[in-house]
Amino acid sequence: YQYFHRVLPDGKLSLPEPMRPWEPSHRFVTLVSPCAEKGLAILLALARMLPDVQFAAVPTQWTDQASHLKLQAVANITVLEANPDVDVIFRQTRVLLAPSLWQECCPLIVMEAVIRGIPCISSDWGGLPEANPNPRTLVRAHLSYDHARGVLHHGVSNDELEARLGASLPP
Repeated sequence: YQYFHRVLPDGKLSLPEPMRPWEPSHRFVTLVSPCAEKGLAILLALARMLPDVQFAAVPTQWTDQASHLKLQAVANITVLEANPDVDVIFRQTRVLLAPSLWQECCPLIVMEAVIRGIPCISSDWGGLPEANPNPRTLVRAHLSYDHARGVLHHGVSNDELEARLGASLPP
């Protein structure tokens, strides 16, 4: 699928070119697929707490109309159009934000960013610790998203939610 490589003119495979996220063109802290499951609440809270930081959101099929309205209400969030060439987004990204609050098993966007040298701040749940190789940028979230019920839980981690829901299942 060419997620982690590109085809050179001679047909050989190569890793993507490393990027330099410290350069001025990389100006955003970026979240791809802003929605409740992917940590929209965290993006909104960070943007409000850090008004001098420029954030970007890249809506996808996960992003509903209510999420679009919430993004538009925060002045320092720029909505970027999704692009099949992920490098278009990464060339504007200083730091990737991936605060998933549900069971993210294979977060390709994180692996794609990291392989290009773009740091990622992510939650420590599901497959994110494996995708994000820097343990100092893994954050324990005290929010969790119960996908089956469509409910965002405050003050409870995914581990705690899973234990609570598992305890309520019949034997």
